[in-house]
Amino acid sequence: MNVKLFLIRLALLSLVFHSILFSGFINAGNDTNFLTNSALKAISLIPQTWESYLGGVDLGHNQIINMWMQPLLITLSLIAGLGLSFSLMVKIIIALELIIGIIGLDKFLKRLGLSQMAITVATLFYFSNTYFLTLIDGGLIFVTGVYAIFPLLLYLGSETLADLKFENIAKLSLLLIVSQSFD
Repeated sequence: MNVKLFLIRLALLSLVFHSILFSGFINAGNDTNFLTNSALKAISLIPQTWESYLGGVDLGHNQIINMWMQPLLITLSLIAGLGLSFSLMVKIIIALELIIGIIGLDKFLKRLGLSQMAITVATLFYFSNTYFLTLIDGGLIFVTGVYAIFPLLLYLGSETLADLKFENIAKLSLLLIVSQSFD
C-alpha cells in the first residue's frame, strides 16, 4: 500500500470523524456498556457463561455478562490495563477500525482493478454512510469493527479461492473467527 495515499485517506476520514475522534464525543445510544476501569479490570479473562459484577451503568445495579459479550469485554479489559479512560479506549478502537478498513478496502479494490482515485472515493463512501455512523453513535463499536474488517475478509476470501495454500486458508479462518466473535 502506498503510504502517501494511505495518509491522505486517513486524513480525509479524520475530517469526517473529527467530532468523534478529537472531541468529547459521547455515544447517543449506549449499547456498549460504559464501564469504569476498575470494573473492566475485574472482568475474568476466562470466558464464562455467567459473570456478575458491580460498576457498570444501570444505576449501579449488578450487571450480568453473558458469554456472547466475553470477547468484547475481554478486549476492553485488556486495554483498561493501560490505564486509559473508557472514552479514550472507544476513540482508539474506532481509529484502529478505520485504519484496518482503509487497508482492507485498498487491498480488495486493487484486486478488482480500481484506480487509486476510485479507491479513495470508495473509502470515503464506505465509512461515511449512515449505517457505519449509526453503529458508532449507538455504541456498537465492535460491530463497526466487523464492518471495517469485511473488505479484508473479501480480499482474503478471493486470495484463498485463487490459491488454496494453507497460509491463505489460515489467515481467512482466523479473521472469520475474530469477526464472528465481535459481531
